[in-house]
Amino acid sequence: MPSSALNKLALGSPSGNTDCIPIVFGVTGHRDIPESDVPVLHLAVREYLRQEVIEKYPDTPIVMFLSALAEGADRIAARAALE
Repeated sequence: MPSSALNKLALGSPSGNTDCIPIVFGVTGHRDIPESDVPVLHLAVREYLRQEVIEKYPDTPIVMFLSALAEGADRIAARAALE
């Protein structure tokens, strides 16, 4: 992930623009996910965040994920967001 994207996650908008409304993602999903599906789902979440959110809305602050971190989908999405 480019350093500007990391700054965006940690600090909000890299341009200092305070007029943007932050993007907030909530995560919920199944707990019992087949182990063979985990890498595919992880990659899908990570690439969605990079291509559809960070690249398209570079000046919008992002609160990536609000999650209870339950086993399964919550943790897959949280790990992908941390990347």
